Amino acid sequence: MRHFTVSRYHRLFNSARTRASMSVLSAIVVLMTLGGCMMKSMASPEDFIKEDRRLTEQITSSKDPDFLSDIYLKRARLRLRYDNPGADCRGALDDLQHTVDLKPNQRQVENIKDWLTALHRLTYLEQEADKFRTKNVQAERQIRTLQNNVQALRKTIEELQSLELQMEQKRQRLR
Repeated sequence: MRHFTVSRYHRLFNSARTRASMSVLSAIVVLMTLGGCMMKSMASPEDFIKEDRRLTEQITSSKDPDFLSDIYLKRARLRLRYDNPGADCRGALDDLQHTVDLKPNQRQVENIKDWLTALHRLTYLEQEADKFRTKNVQAERQIRTLQNNVQALRKTIEELQSLELQMEQKRQRLR
């Protein structure tokens, strides 16, 4: 067994050739990493739509339950991706439910069931939020109507006050 001394180690890793190859290797690693990140984050909404259509076509054309389960899972993941501008929680929920229905006895299903529970809760909260938005819109309409009524009443009160003042002036002239 050979032991490296500091000078041998220094000569081995500080040679110009080693430094150059390490620089090139580092540059390649950095470029590949940046390229991969850029490609992943540059996915456009059209790419998500195309992939969703492709997976949907595979679902309609396949009869194999294992394959179908995998495709449903892929489509659910696609619909839930963080960079998907048209994320569809309800669609993903349906796809995950199909996955569980097609593979009821697998270990992976436990993880999917956790996601199903979370998505059911999220879907419920979205429905509640929609109800509150609807009520909010109705309340805003009522507020606008009431504000218009208040303005009309103020205008009517001003007109009545003006008429009362005119009548008082006429009375004083008649006296």
